[in-house]
Amino acid sequence: MTQTQESLQRRIATVQDLGAVVRTMKALSGATIRQYENAATAVGEYYRTVELGLRAVLHGVPLPRLPHRPPDAAVGVIVIGSDHGLCGRFNELIVQHAVDELKQLPPAPHYALAVGAQVQMRLDELQCPVTLSLPTPGSVTAMTRTVEQLLLEIDRWRSQEKVFEVLLVHHSPTGRSLYRAQSMRLLPVDFRHFRPLGEQPWPGRSLPYFSQDRAALLAALIRQYFLVMLFRACAESLACEHAARLAVMQRADKNIAEHLQVLNNQYRQQRQSAITEELQDIIAGGLYLD
Repeated sequence: MTQTQESLQRRIATVQDLGAVVRTMKALSGATIRQYENAATAVGEYYRTVELGLRAVLHGVPLPRLPHRPPDAAVGVIVIGSDHGLCGRFNELIVQHAVDELKQLPPAPHYALAVGAQVQMRLDELQCPVTLSLPTPGSVTAMTRTVEQLLLEIDRWRSQEKVFEVLLVHHSPTGRSLYRAQSMRLLPVDFRHFRPLGEQPWPGRSLPYFSQDRAALLAALIRQYFLVMLFRACAESLACEHAARLAVMQRADKNIAEHLQVLNNQYRQQRQSAITEELQDIIAGGLYLD
């Protein structure tokens, strides 16, 4: 066996090992996507419960006005990306979307909260001050802890950094293109968004009743609204991340299969050439003896 054949065998073995890793990552991403999609659907059901509460509280009363922006107000942006790569331009696109959104706002100090190491790295490169960086949750259960930390940081922004406006930027699933970047304003709360809820008739026979102070109940419901929005954003972003990684792994699997076929063809040609040369030597030796 020639050195070339030995080298080809090693390369074939390496490519086969790489293919096994890619197939494992494909399987993990495929299974994880469904997990986070189900989480986003489940939190959507809870959001409908929050909507019913808001409908009851806002029914028949004037909506609170949108507060005026203080001259020294700052802006906070929550950017949700990924900890790991191998997901195409997933993090690059979401950071660029966040930067574009900030450019549309009046000039003001701004702070960022990064969910995902890849996002933090890109924000640092753009010299956008990151006050808190969190890892992406590794499970549906871990998302609850992440959302709690996000809410605490928003509270700190408002009390210590004079943050008036908070934007939430993340990827959302779509059909053909897998995902798209989207943003929503968490603060200040524009109660005009909830106007249709207060105008809708109650879905049951018995009208809602509450004994708690209306303002306190509204504040509690708005906080639940924040919780739902953040939880859903995390779930959708994680589903998009794994969908993007699955697409990358599918392309890699195809390329590996094609490359492996080329290497196997080269190996067979080398082996056939070596066998042919040996046969020719044997035949030539036999003729010489005759």
